[in-house]
Amino acid sequence: MKKRTMSQTWVAAGVLLLVGCQDLTVPNYNNPSIDEAKSNATNIEAQNGTAFKYLFTVMQGSDIRNGTTFYPSAAQSCMGNEMSPGTSNLGNNQDVCLEPRIEFNNFDQGQWTNRTPYQMIYGGIASANDVLSAISAGLKIGLPSSDRPQGIHTDRNVWWATFMIGLGNTYLGLLLDQAIVVEPGVPYDVKASNPRPYPEVLAAGMQQLRSAIDLATKAPSDTTPLTWVNQNAISRDDAVRVMHSFIARSMVYGARTPTERAKIDWAAVIKELDAGIVKDFTQLADNTNRGTMSYYKQWVQLQTDARPSIRLYGPADTTGQYQGWLAKPVEQRVAITIASPDKRISNADLTKNGGVATGGAYFQFNSQQTMPTTLGTYYLSSYRSVKFGVGTANNYWQTGNLVLMAVSEMQLLRAEALIRLGRAAEAVTIINATRVANGKLPPVDVSGPPQGNAAEIASCVPKRDNGACGDLMDALMYESRFENFGVEGTIAWANARGWGKLLSGTLIHFPIPGRDLQVLGIPYYTFGGPNSHGSAP
Repeated sequence: MKKRTMSQTWVAAGVLLLVGCQDLTVPNYNNPSIDEAKSNATNIEAQNGTAFKYLFTVMQGSDIRNGTTFYPSAAQSCMGNEMSPGTSNLGNNQDVCLEPRIEFNNFDQGQWTNRTPYQMIYGGIASANDVLSAISAGLKIGLPSSDRPQGIHTDRNVWWATFMIGLGNTYLGLLLDQAIVVEPGVPYDVKASNPRPYPEVLAAGMQQLRSAIDLATKAPSDTTPLTWVNQNAISRDDAVRVMHSFIARSMVYGARTPTERAKIDWAAVIKELDAGIVKDFTQLADNTNRGTMSYYKQWVQLQTDARPSIRLYGPADTTGQYQGWLAKPVEQRVAITIASPDKRISNADLTKNGGVATGGAYFQFNSQQTMPTTLGTYYLSSYRSVKFGVGTANNYWQTGNLVLMAVSEMQLLRAEALIRLGRAAEAVTIINATRVANGKLPPVDVSGPPQGNAAEIASCVPKRDNGACGDLMDALMYESRFENFGVEGTIAWANARGWGKLLSGTLIHFPIPGRDLQVLGIPYYTFGGPNSHGSAP
């Protein structure tokens, strides 16, 4: 009996996923067989775009299982202290954010926090691998020409599919402690495969991204269809830049601890950034096509079920309210009102400005507490995000041009690299670009925020948890958290673990889902909670 390959397994699984979560839309073509689909160039091109939709779902989307919606990226956001959920409406994903942190249930309902990314990533990889399989079998995509006898669009499908496989593997390495590495164009039996530790998974994924870069660089110029990354036709050269930026992300965000982050080859990171994006990588959300909508961006913009975490904006406080909040037992914490010179957040010091709170560009004071207390009061926040607009503009997550990767994100990675390489003076310029223009804060120098006199110390932003004025690295972390807010939940979580800022007991990575452990014949294991391996100390 012929073995079923990983790719074939995931084609079947993908059909179930498409029907079950209704999160991805692909042409039906009268329900062709797998072999018929692979012989149709139009189908294969559509499948290459579906591969990205699978991966976008991991980065920012949602998954519906048995009537419950799960938001994995939003869960990562609250694990990284970027957003606080006040309700189980997060689809039980909020369990990873409870305080004190608890052990992750890797088998029952909450398992979808890691099972959704696990399945979606492998679904995307399988879709891309079927593209390569069809082309390897002789399928020509686009009419042949004298200089492209293999079809004028075959090359772009090869490098894009290789890109998707590399991206899928790097995200497995970012999210999980171990995973099965899938190689481009290589089918295999999943039960005969052994998971590899995350450093090897990351390395394999980044090498595949480099292979995609090499394939694209050698290929004729071409542009992706508008349907692959919705309404963003990407030139070959721009796609190469996006790939370089994803390599930079993987190099930095893959670190699980401050020790690992310090050991990164930061000079190599800068080389990737030099070759990376020069404009934001975006996708247009379309509420008729759920594979394009960012439920993560919806969650960070809410004001009832979730709000920005106090730990996100607390370092902006100059009144001591934040330090007082930290000093209280978790069960005694409630929402606080802060005052800050950072114009990205409302100054709600009602003793000034005639008793009226000033507006904040990113975070706005809300005197009415609409968050439920289902889970307690420690996550309550008096601020909501307005970074992407208010009122009807809150539909941004399903109609707006969504930033998937920002130039400012890459610049702040560069600033961190420069600091770690002993080139702090160069980092200062990058940090001040957003600190001064967006926050209207006094510029930093190589020592950090101004603190030459008592007034400067009192108004210092950011402050550390003990109330002391932060240094240049603190200012860099603060800028990164504010400017990357709403880009992708993985960023907040990955940065927090690499900087050593996760709450004790927070998962530093997810285990392989429990049901998949059974398939692989691996004993059950999990992470999270006090004194647990795979969790923040």
